[in-house]
Amino acid sequence: MTMLIFTSIQINAQNNTEAELQGTWTIDYAKTLAEIDSNNTGAFEAMNERRRNQIENTHKGRTLSLLSNGTFTQKLTDGRESNGSWYIFGNKLDLVSSKNTRAEFKIHKINANTLVLKTRNYGEAKPMFKYLHFNKTNP
Repeated sequence: MTMLIFTSIQINAQNNTEAELQGTWTIDYAKTLAEIDSNNTGAFEAMNERRRNQIENTHKGRTLSLLSNGTFTQKLTDGRESNGSWYIFGNKLDLVSSKNTRAEFKIHKINANTLVLKTRNYGEAKPMFKYLHFNKTNP
């Protein structure tokens, strides 16, 4: 009986998180940059201005729309866009693009207006930003 109650609570928590995730989120580049992975701080500062601008341009103003039908659209300010499906597994969010590439995140924090995703290391490759901070711009 205890197992059934625990399972029910877990499913309800996932449903609540799924409902909170739905909408359009815009990256908060200043907060994201402020929490750059300490191992990457020196590398980022050592980059030439052109490369730092490229990183800023691919993050600043980026939107992520998670729709109730399980699809997503990610848009960059330069007009580039990617689409696909999103899935939630407990506190993990998976984005699978239409080109079948997968991005996996841990949901570090979520409420009505704020989403913080922890990025995942892929073997030796470590992401520049440890956390991606988003603000909800459209429910």
